[in-house]
Amino acid sequence: MSKPSYRFAAPALLLAVLLVPRLAWADTVDSGPHVDTYVTTDGTPYFALSLSPNTAVSKGGSRDVVILFDTSASQTGEYREMALDALTRMIDSLHRGDRVRLLAVDLDAVPLSATFAAPKSDETGRALMALKRRAPLGATDMPVALRAAIASFDAKSSSPRVVVYIGDGMSAAQFMVVDQYGELIDDLVRAQVSVSSYAIGSRVDSGLLASLANATGGMLAIDGENVTAQQAGAFLAGAVRGTVLWPTKVVWPKTFVEVFPSRIPPLRSDRDTIVLGQAAAGKLAGEFQVAMTAKVGSKSHSFQWTLSPAESNPDFAFLPVLVESARRDGGLRLITLGTPGLKEARRILNQGTELLGKLSRQALVSGNLETAERLAEFKTAEKLILGICNGCSATCSWGKPQSNASGSCTAKGLMASQLSLRP
Repeated sequence: MSKPSYRFAAPALLLAVLLVPRLAWADTVDSGPHVDTYVTTDGTPYFALSLSPNTAVSKGGSRDVVILFDTSASQTGEYREMALDALTRMIDSLHRGDRVRLLAVDLDAVPLSATFAAPKSDETGRALMALKRRAPLGATDMPVALRAAIASFDAKSSSPRVVVYIGDGMSAAQFMVVDQYGELIDDLVRAQVSVSSYAIGSRVDSGLLASLANATGGMLAIDGENVTAQQAGAFLAGAVRGTVLWPTKVVWPKTFVEVFPSRIPPLRSDRDTIVLGQAAAGKLAGEFQVAMTAKVGSKSHSFQWTLSPAESNPDFAFLPVLVESARRDGGLRLITLGTPGLKEARRILNQGTELLGKLSRQALVSGNLETAERLAEFKTAEKLILGICNGCSATCSWGKPQSNASGSCTAKGLMASQLSLRP
């Protein structure tokens, strides 16, 4: 059976609509640490800095894995079958020394495993059978699910902690607010818990799942026409193996005026980490150094990078918009999950600008000057980022979902699609 293509929902800050389903942000480090730049006409320099470990880090050892499997009413039919297939493939691909614990999540998080157990143990087998018997009902409460995952880990274990979520990421039972989300990220980072996901469903909040992965050193796979459940399961098993390094101290060049996210995301052994920012006018030239101390468990690692910024590149003209949006929450909801995530953000912003320009021209031709003026205003950076959450069918976990009555992407519907985020 061929799968339908979707428009993926997204959080308000960056991700509008992921039009191309894929294994997202796979395990590659893009060309080593580097700095891309864009200088505005008034001389203000912006940068995107790619960092990855430049000294050897251990990739061995066992992992403690809490699996959150979405059993809400939206996870039925083919989506549920594919999710179960991906889960089975992931568990089969884990290492013998890994330990897993399975939770079913919807309105609540229900442990199906009494404790952590080996991937191919009888305990895990019974948990899988219980999951298959569980009827998909209700809506998902993502904050409850993630807090239950944190509480599920064994405090006495020294193994790296990984959460794997399989589902659509739609927190319909409890919409996220920025402060609440920040506290949740703080708790995940404090407990050194990385979150990786497989986004699957008729509508998915891939933006929420991308920002979760970005902030906690995780990975993300997004279901689509060219992504099989077996591929997704193998991808998740590989994500479990990646080493996550949790920064404790970072020394930036004094010429850096702003850096986002304000709390630098973790490093990974299998992909790069992106930070954005603004430098002092005329000061982003020549070599500079970045120093970092990061932990794996209780062991500290020191890194130092000597970098030379590339010349200002018009391909990165979207950076001022990205940085402006990040100021709103300190970059908490950035979805720049490695270099591929940065490229995806560029594609989305460029596409959104073109769409709004086209709608504005159509409004002018039809004589609707008021709508044309509003659309022109809408193209400013903050309103573009905050508003392009697809008035057709998008539903987001941030604030209350909105759509127009007909489901058509009219200019009026697009303007109405601005999310009413609660501060």
